[in-house]
Amino acid sequence: MKKLDVKKLNNMLAIILCVLFLGVYIYWLVTNNSKYEWYSVVAGAASCTLFLLCALKFVPMLTKAWSKDSFYSGAEHKTPYEKIALMFLISRIIIFILPLVFNAIFSRNTSYYNIWVQGDSPHYIDIAKEWYVTEGDAKFFIVFFPMYPILIKALSFITGEYFISSMLVSNLCSFVGFVFAYKLFICDYDEKTAWRIMRYIIFFPAAFFLSSPMSEGTFFMLTMMSMYYLRKRNYFISCVIAFFAAFTRSLGVVLLVPIFIELVSDCVQSTDKKKFIKYFACLFIVPLGTLAYLYINYSVWSNPMQFTVFQWEHWHQKLGLFFNTIAYQFRYMLSYIDKPNYNALFGISIPNILVHISSLFIMFFAGRKKGMRASYYAYFLAYFIIAIGTTWLLSGPRYLLTCFPLIIGLALIADSKKKDIAISTIMILLQVVYFGLYIAKMQVY
Repeated sequence: MKKLDVKKLNNMLAIILCVLFLGVYIYWLVTNNSKYEWYSVVAGAASCTLFLLCALKFVPMLTKAWSKDSFYSGAEHKTPYEKIALMFLISRIIIFILPLVFNAIFSRNTSYYNIWVQGDSPHYIDIAKEWYVTEGDAKFFIVFFPMYPILIKALSFITGEYFISSMLVSNLCSFVGFVFAYKLFICDYDEKTAWRIMRYIIFFPAAFFLSSPMSEGTFFMLTMMSMYYLRKRNYFISCVIAFFAAFTRSLGVVLLVPIFIELVSDCVQSTDKKKFIKYFACLFIVPLGTLAYLYINYSVWSNPMQFTVFQWEHWHQKLGLFFNTIAYQFRYMLSYIDKPNYNALFGISIPNILVHISSLFIMFFAGRKKGMRASYYAYFLAYFIIAIGTTWLLSGPRYLLTCFPLIIGLALIADSKKKDIAISTIMILLQVVYFGLYIAKMQVY
């Protein structure tokens, strides 16, 4: 493909994206004209515009990745297991000590168990104990994917205790995730940048969830493993691991996006196109994880989509437009200020709004730097649309914690010592505050 042709293609795709986003936003504006105040409309427009700018940055990345000018790194590097283990251990010791410090400072008598087992945590533990049931409040737990509870159950045969098992699973998976994260990042970046990304994972404001009795640690591990084997061009292993990611969380199926992009890029550069038929067939493995979860819905409720019924009836939750999310978040934030509800204000609204806007800014500026792979950028865009585009978002920071291109984007922006120190300091302070709100049970989910 000639460079002139690529430039024309980029321009054409850019025009299509602009028209598409403008049309979707106008449709949303017309259908919600009487629902939102002016500031919510402006917030929605800002979110839509920022995302569009990110999408426009992605267009030339994609056409380059799918051309002969693309490149493959993925060279083997020595993995410093001791250094990774030390970094992880120190960070976890701090995370486990902080609740005790908060309790002492604020004279709280909250038990260590109750500090960690809150939000969705007890639901995962209940599933591990009883599996999915059809009676009582526990019937709603079908909305939670089964991989993490299965691991808790398996380990409980050794420990004899579900809470300890849940914490062990989360932290062991997180450690393995850290190892594969480094192995992945060193494929694409120099050692200094790779370690910066590793630090930023630890510093991320919601990083304490990696050690909580939640599915984040497990999902993080599976995502990093799948992406690492993808970069090593082991498509079958990558897709098998992505299957388990899709069996862990609904967002696991989004791994199809980077796998497909890397596959096409590799195919374009290869002289043996026939061998890629079996590689593309591997893509069908990934959604089988989601289908397995739907089968569980069917086996328990005789309805493979029962989880969507409960999500709407019990949580008023369904997939929507991501810029609609920030519109209603602004409305709720101002209502929480007008009629004081500080738990919801500082636990839900402000963190969700901040992570929504900041992540789009980060990825826009990261798109202007060299080093962001098209597959990573595409993963962020697809992940953001689904994770943030819900009709009642409670856990934006937690959801985006495992969206690794966002962390890479931060590391690429921090290309000087001053920027690195500033970003690190801000994230550490935000994590201390956010973790403090979580410990205080201020509706941090």
